[in-house]
Amino acid sequence: MIKSEEVEEEEEEEDDDDDDFEECETLTELDDINILSMTRNIANMKYYLYELREKSATTIQAAWRSHRARARYILVKRELLRDKAALVIQRAFRHWTHSKRQKTTANLFQGFDRIREEKLKELQREIKMRELIQGPVKMTDMSRLEETHSTVQGKLVSFYARASAGKSRDQALEAKYNNMQATALILQDSSSLAQNEVDLSWYYCQLLPHATKARLQHKQELCNISKPWWKKLQHDET
Repeated sequence: MIKSEEVEEEEEEEDDDDDDFEECETLTELDDINILSMTRNIANMKYYLYELREKSATTIQAAWRSHRARARYILVKRELLRDKAALVIQRAFRHWTHSKRQKTTANLFQGFDRIREEKLKELQREIKMRELIQGPVKMTDMSRLEETHSTVQGKLVSFYARASAGKSRDQALEAKYNNMQATALILQDSSSLAQNEVDLSWYYCQLLPHATKARLQHKQELCNISKPWWKKLQHDET
């Protein structure tokens, strides 16, 4: 019985050793799988970073090229506009100098070419044909022309009179408005009789009490109201 028990214990120990060995093998296999997955992930990450770097480089290059192209286009456009403006100025100056040269070099007493006889006969023939078709030209009477001229001249004089009257009326209204505005400003800024402002000149003058000083100041401000509006503005400025 003792031997059988020992045999059983040995068999159990061998079974335990086999189980441990199998567990070690499974652990090594799992470690290998983890290592392979990690290496695969690292390779994928490297590839992703490489693609990201390439993409960012291409976007930066495209942005820089577009910026450089826009800057070059702006410079070229400015140069073209400057050249165009210079051409326009040169043409205008040449045209002006040419016209001025023609005016200075032209002879005022130069004779004009007379009409030829053939052209004169042709024009006379056209006039006769027009008179035959449309009838003779009716000329207005001289007295009627003088009457219309006088009426037009009278209307023109009345128009200028109304315009000048309207202008003077506007000037008078503007002067009245300025006068009223200056008066309102003086009344707003004027001090009352009961108000006594502290002034260092009061202490220098012993013969002028405070009430007399305030009363004289109020009276002077009331006298300023009757002045012309331009003097009021000058008084306010001073």
